[in-house]
Amino acid sequence: VNSEDDLKALIDAKQSLVTESIKDLLKELDSLQIVPTDSAMLTQAFHRFGVNMCYLGKVAERSTLDHVEECCVVEMLARTLKNILQKQLSEIIVQGAAYKATRREKKLHYMK
Repeated sequence: VNSEDDLKALIDAKQSLVTESIKDLLKELDSLQIVPTDSAMLTQAFHRFGVNMCYLGKVAERSTLDHVEECCVVEMLARTLKNILQKQLSEIIVQGAAYKATRREKKLHYMK
């Protein structure tokens, strides 16, 4: 078995699955069989059809309904902002811990 052939087959299978799954999801969303009103419902719909949330942009682009496009865009923005905030908060926590450690070292130095 050639690993290059296996890789190509795997890529083709993934592409087919994603393409068909996104089509099926869009059919349900655009026919109003599924009407996501919040992040949890949108995520649940994506996962029910085996579509990863990294395809929010593709679904937003291909949907014929403004509501679906807006839900996807809002979800993309929310996820982006969440990641930015998490990164900034973790940096603040690390800086705070370093500041406390420095203060503690200074106290110990003066106590000697």
